[in-house]
This record gives sequence, C-alpha cells and structure tokens, in this order.
Amino acid sequence: MKYKSTGTRAGHKLFVRKRETPFDKNQSFNSTFGTFEDHKEMKTYEYAAFQKKVFKEKALQKRKKKLLILITSIIVLLIILAAPSIFKFILSSDYLNVN
Repeated sequence: MKYKSTGTRAGHKLFVRKRETPFDKNQSFNSTFGTFEDHKEMKTYEYAAFQKKVFKEKALQKRKKKLLILITSIIVLLIILAAPSIFKFILSSDYLNVN
C-alpha cells in the first residue's frame, strides 16, 4: 500500500498519513545533484515579466517551426513537380549532344 492513512481526524498524531512515495517532499532520496531547493523567489511583477518572456520565446519557436515546415513543403513540391521533366531530359540523349 502506498499510503498509510486511517480515520477521519487528520489532526491527531495517530491518524496523520506517513509519506512513503518517492515524490513526497519529506522523503529523502539518492541523487547525484543533492536535494532540490528553490532559492529563487519572484515577486508577482517579476513572474509576470518572466512569463511574458517565455510566451514570446515560445511563439517565436512556433513561428520558426511553421516557417521551416512551409519552406520544406514548397521545396519538396517543386522537386516532385520537376522530377518527370528532369528524368525525361536525362534519359534522352539531348544533354550529350552539346554544341
């Protein structure tokens, strides 16, 4: 059983749940980096500016991705449309008879 909890009176020491999962904060775990401690405390306006910056970067990444997909699609379409005429030219002997 993951959690030990009994009863409905949460304030009593007998009924308080004991944390047993690795995701519980009080549980110690082995890590090469040590324990996680958040030393950065942001004010609300700092967090709003940070969030705005993150959203702007995310929108820029989305735009770059869409542009890359569009350019790649156009290039592939041009190659597909030009392939028959290129193969026809190569397979004919016209390109060998250059004057």
